Amino acid sequence: GRLQQTAEKRGVHDLAAKASELNTILSTDADPYGVYRVATELLEICRNTQSAILARIPVPNGTDRPHN
Repeated sequence: GRLQQTAEKRGVHDLAAKASELNTILSTDADPYGVYRVATELLEICRNTQSAILARIPVPNGTDRPHN
């Protein structure tokens, strides 16, 4: 899918692998628990990636970065 392709292009291999896993489970098994588990893991990877990116962005003086 699109997320997997974008992640591969950007070199975010763990994200690409999890997106691929979700695509596979959706196209072959559609087990609700499996879909939920893999989707939750994918969201966690996305959150961690976002947090890492935001941590590198400078914050203007006098403002606070929101805490997660």
